[in-house]
Amino acid sequence: MKRSFELVVEILRRVEVNEEPLEEEIVVGTTKYMYDAIQYHVALLVEAGYLKGRSFSSDDETYYHIDRLTWKGHDFLDAARNEQVVKNVKETVESKGFDISSLPFDIAKDLLVEGIKNVFGM
Repeated sequence: MKRSFELVVEILRRVEVNEEPLEEEIVVGTTKYMYDAIQYHVALLVEAGYLKGRSFSSDDETYYHIDRLTWKGHDFLDAARNEQVVKNVKETVESKGFDISSLPFDIAKDLLVEGIKNVFGM
């Protein structure tokens, strides 16, 4: 399964406002993500330290209970909060022949932070 930048951001946003991100489906823009994709992305976010959560297994499936965002999760979400900055970063990445979802996550975050710095003339 491929990572989805948009789904990652949506899951983090939902956790930030205490909404349950583990639904049967999440629609982001024109893309519908089903439960398996959501679980997969939550697992990645927990493993990468963006979410604090616990996993438990039942009948050969692993499920997650999400407690909260971590500091790292808050930092990433803050970097991805401005829609114009995200749009500019996506356009820059695409102009170089990449998709933002295919970049290492830390590079995507660094590009977002640089975009915010540019807004402030830093």
